[in-house]
Amino acid sequence: MITENQYHDLQALLASGGWAILRDYINRRLARVQMDLERKPFDDLAEVGFLQGQIQALRSVLEFPGTRIREFDQKCKER
Repeated sequence: MITENQYHDLQALLASGGWAILRDYINRRLARVQMDLERKPFDDLAEVGFLQGQIQALRSVLEFPGTRIREFDQKCKER
């Protein structure tokens, strides 16, 4: 659970131009990794797992602020 200060920081982050730049970069990176996963021939399944791990990690960064804000909002409603 995040603190109220972190909640406000995450809201500010999502509203910032910096987040838009970072989000666009991550989305471009995700597209490249997904393309590699779909089109690249693999001799070793460990490479597939590595790319899948990258996709999960990148998505988790994109989802983090919104998920934490929703969790905080839900907890406040329960009080």
